[in-house]
Amino acid sequence: MNIAITTEDWKTVTASAEICQHYLVYEIGAGEVLNRHPLSISAQEVLGKCDIIHENHPLDGVMVLISAGMGREVEKKLKKIGITPFVTDEKVPDEAIQHYLKGDLHVEPAGIHRKHNFHLLKDEKDYAPAAGTRPLHDIS
Repeated sequence: MNIAITTEDWKTVTASAEICQHYLVYEIGAGEVLNRHPLSISAQEVLGKCDIIHENHPLDGVMVLISAGMGREVEKKLKKIGITPFVTDEKVPDEAIQHYLKGDLHVEPAGIHRKHNFHLLKDEKDYAPAAGTRPLHDIS
């Protein structure tokens, strides 16, 4: 099974899945990471621009996509083609994978977009929680 995590710097789980061009792809077998490799896609292949991910798309074969932010339309698109989407506040890709494998990855509903995992992109001036806190409302 392959799991993709959105990242723009290869070190941080980032948002937004709609425009992300860089991923870390983890190959999982027997409940552990077998391999990890970077994946870059073109601006035309980003999830917000593709009508549907097809067999020639670079994310073909991915079963799970983890991001720090994802709109509801991308979530629906991913589910339609059999990719399970997760929005998380976990910052470190390797830690997000380990939490996913243990079944304790903290997830939030689609529609949440995080910047550096602690600031929301929308209404950022109104909401900047302290480290370790969670938003109490969904921002659409």
